[in-house]
Amino acid sequence: MSSYLLALLGIAGGLFAAAIGDMVSEEVRDRLDHLPYGILRLGALRLDAKERAAIYADEWLPELTYILQGDEARPVTRLYHGTRFAFGILIAARRIARDLHRTAPLEENQPRSFPAAGRADQLELDDRPQLVMPGPIEWMKPEPIVLRMLLGTQLRRLREAAGITAEQAGYAIRASRSKISRIETGRADVKTRDAHDLLTLYGVTDEDVRSRFLSLVGQSSRPDWWSKYGDVLPDWLEPYLGFESAAAAIRSFDTQYVPGLFQTEDYARAVTRLGDRNAPAEEIERRVGLRLARQELLARAQPPRIWAVMDEAVLHRAVGGGPVMRAQLHHLMEVATMPWVTLQVMPFARGGQVGASGSFTVLRFEEHDLLDVVYIEQLTSALYLEQRSDVEHYLGVMEELSGEALGTDATMRFILQAAHTI
Repeated sequence: MSSYLLALLGIAGGLFAAAIGDMVSEEVRDRLDHLPYGILRLGALRLDAKERAAIYADEWLPELTYILQGDEARPVTRLYHGTRFAFGILIAARRIARDLHRTAPLEENQPRSFPAAGRADQLELDDRPQLVMPGPIEWMKPEPIVLRMLLGTQLRRLREAAGITAEQAGYAIRASRSKISRIETGRADVKTRDAHDLLTLYGVTDEDVRSRFLSLVGQSSRPDWWSKYGDVLPDWLEPYLGFESAAAAIRSFDTQYVPGLFQTEDYARAVTRLGDRNAPAEEIERRVGLRLARQELLARAQPPRIWAVMDEAVLHRAVGGGPVMRAQLHHLMEVATMPWVTLQVMPFARGGQVGASGSFTVLRFEEHDLLDVVYIEQLTSALYLEQRSDVEHYLGVMEELSGEALGTDATMRFILQAAHTI
């Protein structure tokens, strides 16, 4: 079957799903939501896994899924976007056909791809378990932060379906609207008593559903790994550690320092001292220990895909002195050899104003119910952006940065040269 025929099937499927998305049962709609993945799966059969990983990024795929199953999307909106993204499938098919006939290696400034959540090469039409009441997460390892985030999403959906405001929900559990917001975003534990009251308020009466939900609430209350660093962990950083631990993909742009996941112990110590010159030595060491503990996710059996772009200034800022910085740069080159890491440098001669807003991180999750998050760290606080428009803006900036930065091979040569000049 030709790639063009597959693309036409994609167009037909997208239009079909868009047109009848609001006129079918929830069960049928769930299957329609998988249609884009199934079509891309068929198209991907023409490439082996290595070729797919090297050539194609599918950042638009979660956006398509979001639009097709978004609660606020109207049929006409779905029809429009379904058509637009179906033509995107056609363009991708043409690109596959062109690249399959190439014999030359990839262009140097084209980095390894950064697969989005819901990768087509890992999904069959019906093999992705869905987070649907009554058994939301029996299919995944019960990381406490992930459980809280997923349970919060389910509580939000139940509340909205019942037509209850956050203020009313807060009143029912003797809490504020902000507490409900923190629960629904996974940033606060939901107590068993509160979960019981909220389920009652939202009209969930099935005892089997309630018991399984409350059982998961108990699992989600287990301490996270960073709880032992509570004495040196700022409140504003704790949510990020949860997002980072749960993320399937992390993209970052850094203008000041080497990303925390790639820092050596000596470099991390020097950065920590710069952040608080008056902190006692014991506290500094505790903070360094926390930063190094974060790096354990790189050694997981299934680590997140990490795509980091650094401004050239990061390489020339000799944090901790020459020997410390040289060791850090050599460590960067070692980290870049990991198959799940893509590292790029934005030289002074490129980039312009696209990265003028400063450092930021975009986190994406494997679970359908968890939306992307943009993290922006400040001196004594942090911003967490979850609105779709905000996330799309930063993803657009990230795409521009990645396109203008040096390719992976040129980045390695650039880092080596910087190490020799320090």
